[in-house]
Amino acid sequence: MDNTQFCQNCTRLRITPESKIKPCLLRNNNLVDIIKPIRLGYSDDDLKKLFLEAIKNRKPYYDGCSH
Repeated sequence: MDNTQFCQNCTRLRITPESKIKPCLLRNNNLVDIIKPIRLGYSDDDLKKLFLEAIKNRKPYYDGCSH
């Protein structure tokens, strides 16, 4: 798949089977663990920060540069 338009407009977060937030369908280098904090009893505000971190980590896989 090589679709710069799709990547530039993607707003989805995904959860892996290992319970990590995956900001990009095609990347595995920007995952954010969510299950450990849940099990440790993190507050809703702390969990919200993890989701915001994942959103901040989002970078288009296809950004017009060659990989």
